[in-house]
Amino acid sequence: MTDTTSDGTPGYTLTARSPHDYDATVARVRELLGDAGFGVLTEIDLKATLKTKLDVDVAPQVILGACRPQLAHQALAADPSVAALLPCNVVVREEADGVVVEAFDPQVMISM
Repeated sequence: MTDTTSDGTPGYTLTARSPHDYDATVARVRELLGDAGFGVLTEIDLKATLKTKLDVDVAPQVILGACRPQLAHQALAADPSVAALLPCNVVVREEADGVVVEAFDPQVMISM
């Protein structure tokens, strides 16, 4: 995983490239989230949503809203405003040169 943009500047996400196709990557991300104790609470299919709402075609992309209840509870107990950052979004998107998986870098969140 990297935390820089394509031009090498610091980014705000952790990014990984998948050696698998889009559908296999989405399935694998769901599996790995589950293995780490996260459940997927929401799913936004951006390709379908943008086609329906704006009649535009974009590459396949999904936002998975993941939550680990114990960690969410601890964070909310410390600061109820953290609810604005929940669930944690994990994005899987198809690009011309492969599939990318991204999540917000928690170190950037802490620095904010």
